[in-house]
Amino acid sequence: MDFPIYGVSSFIFYTIFTFLAITSAALQEKQNPLVKNSVAGSSNSIQINSNSVLVALLDSHYTKLSELMEKALLLQTLEEAVSKHNITIFAPRNEALERDLDLEFKRFLLEPGNLKSLQNLLLFHMISNCVESTCWPTDVNEPKNHNSLCLDSNGKTLQVVEKNGEKLVGMAKIIKPDDITHPDRIIHGIERVIPKSIGSTGSDT
Repeated sequence: MDFPIYGVSSFIFYTIFTFLAITSAALQEKQNPLVKNSVAGSSNSIQINSNSVLVALLDSHYTKLSELMEKALLLQTLEEAVSKHNITIFAPRNEALERDLDLEFKRFLLEPGNLKSLQNLLLFHMISNCVESTCWPTDVNEPKNHNSLCLDSNGKTLQVVEKNGEKLVGMAKIIKPDDITHPDRIIHGIERVIPKSIGSTGSDT
């Protein structure tokens, strides 16, 4: 008895399509763990959409910053900040974080008891409005001060100014202005970690 070829072909096509779809989803989650992330120590699973600012960082030269944000349990905080208002991130590139956060200090920050210190350091690099490179104040005598998203800024603000043709935020030079842009967020690449007093260490990074 002859079987209808189209029926067999349809079954094979459906099987292959299903296999490829499952494999693709598994590979995407493996390659981009921030797309679906469960925060350690939390009973809630945080869903990070593909348009997330964290995904943008992960797919760029700021993967180490993304990793630190994940370890600091800041994924949900950042997603909520983006949903409420525009943000600007002054992001140290991977090599800057490796250089400025020595192994001993990084180990200190990653200790469970120092979670807030790590959160404050990272959030100090973010402000709650979008500042494009074209909006940089050019008069060194009239810098613009912005409140950071830091949980405990102690009244400190991030100063944005242009000096000798270079755009600065705090003591860090902007080396990749408008590196990643989106209607509700802008990421500028900076040359170094912005100094911030860290709790009981009595030192700056």
